[in-house]
Amino acid sequence: MNRFFFFGCSYTHFAWPTWADLLGASASGYSISEGHTSPGQDPPTTYNFGYSGGSNSNIINRILIADQQFKFDSKDTICVQWTSKFRHTVAETILDHRRVNYSDPLHSIAHCYWQEVYAHRLLAQLTQSSGATVYDFDFMDAEITQLVEQHEISDVTVAISDKARDDTQLMQHMLTHDSDRIGWNELAQTGGFDRESDAWWNKTQHVDAHPSPHEHLCVARSVHHALGLGEIRPNAVQHAQDATDMLHYLWDKCDIEPSSCDSDSWQTITQTVRKSHVAEVHSSNSLNMDIHTEPDAHSVHTLLRKP
Repeated sequence: MNRFFFFGCSYTHFAWPTWADLLGASASGYSISEGHTSPGQDPPTTYNFGYSGGSNSNIINRILIADQQFKFDSKDTICVQWTSKFRHTVAETILDHRRVNYSDPLHSIAHCYWQEVYAHRLLAQLTQSSGATVYDFDFMDAEITQLVEQHEISDVTVAISDKARDDTQLMQHMLTHDSDRIGWNELAQTGGFDRESDAWWNKTQHVDAHPSPHEHLCVARSVHHALGLGEIRPNAVQHAQDATDMLHYLWDKCDIEPSSCDSDSWQTITQTVRKSHVAEVHSSNSLNMDIHTEPDAHSVHTLLRKP
């Protein structure tokens, strides 16, 4: 394997090290203390192309663009963390999408349904054509419960419009569809995660809805095993611990109470950790695509011509 590519939402690219960052550190031998890979190694190049707030259609778009730019082949490993199946985004550029809130009238269950078909079929085609090793897993979160409650899905017969009835049927079909992909929670538990023993989770009372570095490490450990790479390297474990230690230090320094965590204090914490523990792990954390320039325009046109 010569390259690792990671795709997902904020569970993949965030202010502190995610499962993808930790797998990248393990694969490349990255050391936060040295600031570079270990000498004498010829490690794989790792890319984290996660996009905060992205939907599954946005995720597959970014995978397709990455394929155009990097030409996936049989030596590559592609890891995909699918986000909430009910997340709806609107494309503002080919890479950047604006998230539509569930309460917004523009939110479309039909769009969410078809994005699932579109995303998973395209990834299957890409896997076959490139020969790359592809590992993808599902996302379990409170967003699904939130949307179901908003639509009042239950066994009780209610007077609803035709559109609401159609939406309800689509949602029920999506919720009852059995996926052969493993889910986030199972990966975390398999990797040894126990929320009760997560000191960061307990101290902050989960003021941020994202997994802690320790939970990410547990997911990274499971994915590492699933890829047949054995035990995750100690440097990745240390990277997660260093990030956790800094989070604890900054939280205590800011003297924050979970019930009164203001945005300025939280911004200070997350940006400090991001600069120290995320930005340098990968060779790149973003894709570049401008349809008005060559050769980017050619890449887009190539995608349009594909069956």
